[in-house]
Amino acid sequence: MKKLFGLNFYDKKLDELKLQLEKYLLNKNNETGCMCIFTPNVDHIITLYKREEVYNAYREAGLIIADGWPIEFISKLKGERVYQITGVDLMDSLLEVSDKHSLNIYCLGCQDETLKLMKENIMAKFKGIKNIAFHNGYFKEEEDAEILKDIKENKTDILFVGMGHPKQELWLHKYKNELKSCIALAVGGAFKIYSMEVKRAPMIIRRLKLEWFWRFLNEPARLFSRYFIRYPNFIKIALMELK
Repeated sequence: MKKLFGLNFYDKKLDELKLQLEKYLLNKNNETGCMCIFTPNVDHIITLYKREEVYNAYREAGLIIADGWPIEFISKLKGERVYQITGVDLMDSLLEVSDKHSLNIYCLGCQDETLKLMKENIMAKFKGIKNIAFHNGYFKEEEDAEILKDIKENKTDILFVGMGHPKQELWLHKYKNELKSCIALAVGGAFKIYSMEVKRAPMIIRRLKLEWFWRFLNEPARLFSRYFIRYPNFIKIALMELK
């Protein structure tokens, strides 16, 4: 682990992480707690510095993975190297593990139509997955108990939560002690990639660290404020980190 922005970041590459999570899933039992995995990017780091309850949720997560390439870049400048692993890539690796070992998946977030499309696409690609259950992300707090019950009754091995930052992280932090014996990954907008409602950047774009620009070109109205008004705040945070 490497210390960055007050958090302990995982410092190995995706292949090693996949093996570690596979081992966890194969050796867990009813007494094993929930491993909450958060994948902060620049937008998340900015929020951490503004909202203490979000920072506390990240600090107490089971695993912190650097999603944004600027975080990897800052880590290299500090001599505390971590590697960018996107939430989508990590989700894909966990689906491969689920396919291999016939595991149960639960997806929480988005609209029902998105979830149905995603389930169809995932089951077509990963035929070994035992089951994919889901619930949309539009529910009230008083419905939480019923959702938690549904997650348990489906004998969930891996829980993917795609309700947007920081709602998904705060929800997982609140209920992590009730989510026994599973991995819970906050995946942001990954569901719409798997439903094929949103097209992911080609591999060459990702390798050039320009996936953010690809997303902006596809959703300029939604992302302009984030990338060009909010993100400059990260420069100050990064300079503080490098002192």
